[in-house]
Amino acid sequence: MRDKLIIMMVVAIIFNTVINLIQDIKINKIRTEQKMVLKEKLSTQLLQLEIKNALDNTTYAVEPTGPTYEEKTFFVTAYCPCEKCCGNFADGITSNGHKIIDGDRFVAAPKSFAFGTIMDIPGYGTVAVKDRGGAIKGNKLDVFFNTHQEALNWGVKRLTVTVFYN
Repeated sequence: MRDKLIIMMVVAIIFNTVINLIQDIKINKIRTEQKMVLKEKLSTQLLQLEIKNALDNTTYAVEPTGPTYEEKTFFVTAYCPCEKCCGNFADGITSNGHKIIDGDRFVAAPKSFAFGTIMDIPGYGTVAVKDRGGAIKGNKLDVFFNTHQEALNWGVKRLTVTVFYN
């Protein structure tokens, strides 16, 4: 009986690992497609500006009008709105005044990222910065989950995150 339980646990762990890998592959494909679309838009805008410059023989400053992005590596932890995670700040309101509702998904990021900055976090999704945290400094992010167990299940991950700037 004990051996069967151990085997079942190992199979469950392997199954979860495979599911996570499949999700990461799908997310990476989507991220790559999004980056290609953004690059194509920027290239089109720059080409249009170069044509305009050539036609009227005037030099213009080139400023991209669409969002720019960069990839950064972060240690990503997770939290929920409970007292264990938030201490005295467990009031259901983030540091930028967002009132948490069931199903919310957002990220706590260092002050170097403005509230509202969009981040694509592998395995979590594309979300906005809506919170800060005392331990969230440097290359650390904290993704939000509605329950403590979900936050614990996330653990700590070292991820390459795409940060979009407007």
